[in-house]
Amino acid sequence: MRAPETFLLPQIRHLAWMLQAAQLHSGAVVFQPSQWCHTSAMDKLAAWEAEPLTGPSILRETPHYRLGIYFESLYECMMTELLGWTLLTRNLPVRENGSTLGELDFVLLNPGTGDIEHHEIAVKFYMAYPDSKAEHTPWYGPNPDDRLDLKTTHLLERQLQMSCLAQTHAALANMGIPPPHKRRIFLPGYLFYPLDTPVSAPESVALNHARGSWQYSSELRDDWINWVPLVKPHWLGPMVQTVPPDAAETHAALELVSSRQQVRLFAQLQQHPDTGFWTETRRCFVVPDSWPGQDSSSTTRKT
Repeated sequence: MRAPETFLLPQIRHLAWMLQAAQLHSGAVVFQPSQWCHTSAMDKLAAWEAEPLTGPSILRETPHYRLGIYFESLYECMMTELLGWTLLTRNLPVRENGSTLGELDFVLLNPGTGDIEHHEIAVKFYMAYPDSKAEHTPWYGPNPDDRLDLKTTHLLERQLQMSCLAQTHAALANMGIPPPHKRRIFLPGYLFYPLDTPVSAPESVALNHARGSWQYSSELRDDWINWVPLVKPHWLGPMVQTVPPDAAETHAALELVSSRQQVRLFAQLQQHPDTGFWTETRRCFVVPDSWPGQDSSSTTRKT
């Protein structure tokens, strides 16, 4: 399967990454696009890259500034245009007596089995925070209210179970859709490890998950050569650009970590000898010294 970093157009590169991405959860409930992907899907991506006007409109649209919304649009494109599944409904609200109980991300028809499937999706980026008081190493998002264990539990025990409710079956029946036969989650992303502290990966995460590192801004060294700040939606998959990294831009982004207490993601690039493109070789979160602060469970963390 063609590597994502060989594609230059961001939307196509992101789709290629999603087709191959390892998950931040393992088990039978996880949807693996690569198991349903044929060479024709990669051929189609290559054709779209050569002639974007022949592909779906998402290739020509400015990506939504909210990564989750952009990710959902890519997922629909991947499932329907590349894998040949039929979208039956998306973001279906489930209500009872005027109150919203939740919603289903995707309901799709599997062309291989004929099954109707309910898919809940998310793309996540978590940093391991060594904590001697915690039984297990907590994994926090850039916003420390977001945590890997909490998100996984919510996906499995709340969101995925929505399609079991009678109210959901009624909402689907109103659209002529039978109840789903299968329920799956799609949870790609990256896990970031402390730069100088060994940490074990969570047992529930795929062994081949995408990795990065993280460090505090006060601990930055002087060897930040050929790094670039990553702005959403370029958090998805490897960064590729045609121009050399701009050291001034990177320095300005690093300054914002301390001055504005912002968590920023960076990628180190290396020029490919054949294409001349600058391609990501590793990535790193840089966080303010106050991160992650104090969470709602009152667990003591570094301040």
